[in-house]
Amino acid sequence: MSLHAPRRLLFSFCTLAILAIGGFLSYESWQLYRSELDRVQSSLESETVLLAEHAQLAFATANRLLADIAWEQHQGTMVSSLNSRPMQQRVMNTTQFVGLVVTDEAGASVYAVTKRPLPPDSFANLSNLQAHRLGASLIVGRPLSSGGEASRVIPISQRLVDNQGKFAGVAMVLLDAAYFRDFYRNVIKDQTLRISMLHRDGSVLSLYPSPPNELPTSAEGLAALVSTQQADTLRLVSPWTAANGSRLIVTFSNGLSQWPYLLVMRLFSMS
Repeated sequence: MSLHAPRRLLFSFCTLAILAIGGFLSYESWQLYRSELDRVQSSLESETVLLAEHAQLAFATANRLLADIAWEQHQGTMVSSLNSRPMQQRVMNTTQFVGLVVTDEAGASVYAVTKRPLPPDSFANLSNLQAHRLGASLIVGRPLSSGGEASRVIPISQRLVDNQGKFAGVAMVLLDAAYFRDFYRNVIKDQTLRISMLHRDGSVLSLYPSPPNELPTSAEGLAALVSTQQADTLRLVSPWTAANGSRLIVTFSNGLSQWPYLLVMRLFSMS
């Protein structure tokens, strides 16, 4: 036997041992990665459920007010109801409301109560008037703003009909987008989270945290992606920090069919 044979055997054995140890360490690292990923996803899903319930309650409160106005219109008692003190207090005392606007069938304002001056395009948003005239019942509109996040409002409008079933106008509640951002600031302790509320067409209704000058106007691709998902978790490149290649784990809630998407995101190393 050649003197080199034992050396070759020893070298082969050492190589196999190193590969085995490397493989074991890689497997352990992968297991740790999967465990951390599962933990993050579970935490995000829990956060999403709680935040979605809060958002749905805010939208449902607006929906309830609009439904009451629609019922009053159908009964022929809307005008007296709108001009009553309880109605004004109902709008002014609901934290998430900025105001209430009601129009006739032609789009002319018949009632308005607001907590602050409305964005100039508030009534222009009644371009939805035609959709309501054609039969659309409840519409969550695109966000309105007079400049900056602080003035952003989310319009929710309801078709009104008279007691003959004919189109009689539109009632519109304006939700304060800052209400959601302030809520997230108060309850979210994990500074790595980003919460986004998207209209179903991709318009950004609310985003936290985000300075006003960084607030994007739209994320159509993200909204479209979410709409096709069967599961409640996905991984993707951030639509707002894609330049640095950051990746996100995203959990989301579709809510009710007409309500916006709520997404809770967290950066996570996915190399």
